Amino acid sequence: MSCPSAEQLAEFATGSGDSREAIEQHLDTCSDCRRVVAEVAGLESTRAAGSGPASPLAPLAKGTLVGRYEVQSVAGAGGMGVIYAAHDPTLNRSVALKLVRPGRMLDGAARLLAEAKVMARLAHPDVLPVFDAGSFGDEVFIAMEWVDGQTLRGWLASKPRTWREVLEVFVHAGRGLAAAHAAGVIHRDFKPENVLVGRDGRVRVSDFGLARLLEGSGVGGVTAAGTLAYMAPEQRTGAAITPAVDQYSFGVALTEALGKDSPRWLKQVAARARQESPSKRFGSMNELLRALHPPASKRWLLAALPLLLVIAWFATRPDAETLCAGSDTKIDAVWNATRRQQLLSNSDPAFARVAELLDGYSRRWRSARREACLATHLHHEQSEQVLDLEMSCFQQQLSGVDALLNSLSKPGNAAKAIEATQQAISIQRCTDVALLTAASGGVLDDDSKQRSSALRERMARAKQLLILGPFKQAGEDAAQLVTDAKAIGIKAVEAEAQLLHAQALLQLRSRPEDAAGIEAALDEAVLAGTESKYPQLVVEAWLERLRLCTQDGRFYEGVKHERMATAHLQGLGVAPWLQARHDQLHAALLMRLNRGAEALTVYEHGQEMARLLPEAETARLRADLTAGEALARIVIDDLAGARARLLEAVKLGKAAYGERYSRLAEYTYNLGGIDQQLGRFESAFGGVRRSRRHLGRCLWPCHAAPRRRRDLTRRRALAARTP
Repeated sequence: MSCPSAEQLAEFATGSGDSREAIEQHLDTCSDCRRVVAEVAGLESTRAAGSGPASPLAPLAKGTLVGRYEVQSVAGAGGMGVIYAAHDPTLNRSVALKLVRPGRMLDGAARLLAEAKVMARLAHPDVLPVFDAGSFGDEVFIAMEWVDGQTLRGWLASKPRTWREVLEVFVHAGRGLAAAHAAGVIHRDFKPENVLVGRDGRVRVSDFGLARLLEGSGVGGVTAAGTLAYMAPEQRTGAAITPAVDQYSFGVALTEALGKDSPRWLKQVAARARQESPSKRFGSMNELLRALHPPASKRWLLAALPLLLVIAWFATRPDAETLCAGSDTKIDAVWNATRRQQLLSNSDPAFARVAELLDGYSRRWRSARREACLATHLHHEQSEQVLDLEMSCFQQQLSGVDALLNSLSKPGNAAKAIEATQQAISIQRCTDVALLTAASGGVLDDDSKQRSSALRERMARAKQLLILGPFKQAGEDAAQLVTDAKAIGIKAVEAEAQLLHAQALLQLRSRPEDAAGIEAALDEAVLAGTESKYPQLVVEAWLERLRLCTQDGRFYEGVKHERMATAHLQGLGVAPWLQARHDQLHAALLMRLNRGAEALTVYEHGQEMARLLPEAETARLRADLTAGEALARIVIDDLAGARARLLEAVKLGKAAYGERYSRLAEYTYNLGGIDQQLGRFESAFGGVRRSRRHLGRCLWPCHAAPRRRRDLTRRRALAARTP
């Protein structure tokens, strides 16, 4: 038999588990496994001296609530615990629940929580997403996506597979590992049992229970972790662990899966991945994946493909390249030399920064659109339907940028030009396949697609009006969009229109009683989003409710809305933008409730989420989260820490927006207050002076400006008198 897993060996060492006779026979010939059993047995005997034997875990009955999840049936079991099929009634979806089996593993609960933490760092279609983690009595559970399918081991055994089928699955698994490495995570136990293949053909890498974070020091003493048959030599000896150990495991698993008819070049790639020395393997998983797609000449020489297939491959490649290169004309019609010159003809220096931002956006837009096109027409990694969604999104976004440029040409918009541009040029949404699929509204005919796309282009234009004005027109346009969205009968589009309408009403709000109309629109957005199974928008709507309640001082009502947003966020797995936005609003609510320590933790988590997003598209979010952390540190009397974070917020704001950034008045105002409390009176005087300069640009909200000016005058006088 092949080497048992670490869990099976641990069970054997403690006198439990199945297949004891087979494992005994295996130990006669395997010194590595004998060493693992000896180590586990020694640890167990040490533990036994201070505690009694652990009792086994009885299966949970159907209907048992684990957190908010209803157990349906046992889906699987291992040495570490049990996996259940369960139902999430809040989001009406199936999930997989993994529970630690008490006493079966020395660090089972800790490993499970570590797995949840590690998997939460990853957002990739080839990695199994984690939704939630928590306690259940003395046990720990994590809730994961339910996959209707089987393990890679089962998939390989279910019927004969061609080498091309095997290669396709392993490429997806390899991308999952590469994504983990990019997020700073090493799997450490990659094997066919830890890869899931759904009935829909999707591949997900799972079971990160032995994973380690790259920022930690080298991991030693790990001989009892992992599965020996797939374990790299350096992992067996307890040497420092690097991502190369996953590459080794991948190479072993790929070698096992390939049949005799596999091409020589493919076997050579797998052989290099499983080299004894890490230095002789590929430089990274991405380099290995590139080797799994050799150039055409290599396919001809090494794989001996039929002549007609080679000719066909060559014939289709130029067509795909030509087709995907044709996207440049679309953005050239919106951002070109003429428009750039018109923008720069304005003497305000803000417009030079806007031109730089749009130049960078143009490059990112072209690259992302081309990659999406090639993924369908050349690499065949996604469907035509997904490509249609991506292309439509790119076009809608161009409409927003076009509206932005039209607005910037009008007088009086220089002050907000950079911020408005930053908000208009995010391409993150158009590369999020899960979001685009949810927003699509299901399978639509061509006419419905065209009408929904046209409406969304109008929404993109209306969003620019909400930033630069005229605001009254933005409100009128948003109201008309709701009417038109209802007319086409696509609930996902209606949900977006209702959310935009609520945001417009919030912008135009002049009386406290206007809140009722805003809340009604948000309720409609939640209903339409729920009906169309559009959870991302539902989260956004609940966050707007939270923002409204915080502004109005209805803090405990805001707590309820935050909980609803959190419940829907958990169903999305990892969604960095929404999570960061949630953390920003949640922390602001906690600050109003005078819960500064909790707010500090939330602000810090929000910054972690923001760092997962492109820097060019999240400058304001990162600056505001950093400034929020500073305010939380003021509440807990960490003035030195608060000052350092506010200086960082100023740095981030200036780097992205220059001296015209509207939040600089707030940041420098708070800096002056901190310096005054710290006895840094000269610095406090300078901070007050800078804040007055920023405030003089009329960027502060109108209702706050007079009060702030009076307070700054008082502070300046006090700072000037203090020796």
